[in-house]
Amino acid sequence: MSELSSEFYVEHLDYVDASVVDDLGVLARALGSENQVTVDAHRVAAMIEDETAQWFAARESDTNRIVGIVGLATLRLLNDPGSSLENLVVLPEHRRRGLGTALVEQAKKRADDSLSNVLQLRPQTINGDARQFFESLGFVDSTEKGHVGYIINLPSGPRS
Repeated sequence: MSELSSEFYVEHLDYVDASVVDDLGVLARALGSENQVTVDAHRVAAMIEDETAQWFAARESDTNRIVGIVGLATLRLLNDPGSSLENLVVLPEHRRRGLGTALVEQAKKRADDSLSNVLQLRPQTINGDARQFFESLGFVDSTEKGHVGYIINLPSGPRS
């Protein structure tokens, strides 16, 4: 668990209980309203319990309520191991407080620990303010280099 401030902390989310599903419902509604899609909290909970990805949650210190989440999927592509950042969501009232950065940094560290060469973002995750946010963290548009969306190189693993 990594401490963000006295108000929030980020942890690896490796379980789902009723309170997690309730918190995910709030996040899913926030994501759905911003992107005009329907997101089901139980579907998100099932994704967290799926062992093909790791999930990190930003929680309020005083209530333990989840106010942000991000997933990390490991990709094994021939000789180029990488990871993919999935579903970064921070509740609108908690944005611009460092939570998104803390979640992405935790995912980057875990990806680097798994010897991934790059961390990538899928195109549907990059829009408007998100583009500026990810660029501020060092992600670059990689579509011209044959990758999908945005990537950031990680220090671990062999480089081509």
